[in-house]
Amino acid sequence: MEELGFVQCQRDHAVFRTGKWGSRNQAVCVFWVDDETGVGPRQQLDRVSLMFSQKYGTSGKGEMRLDPWDRAGARS
Repeated sequence: MEELGFVQCQRDHAVFRTGKWGSRNQAVCVFWVDDETGVGPRQQLDRVSLMFSQKYGTSGKGEMRLDPWDRAGARS
């Protein structure tokens, strides 16, 4: 991730950021096993997705599902 311009969080090694805080090029990515969640401007997230795809061969086409045990996020 560092070679893609990301900085690893010192407190949580699954969290990476790129860009300057509050800028239009900032993004934060969190990894858990084989899942990734990103937060940031759409243009930056698209750039990050393209970088991941080129570097790691990811597709980004996996389905995002809520945890079935998470009743707070469940629909009635």
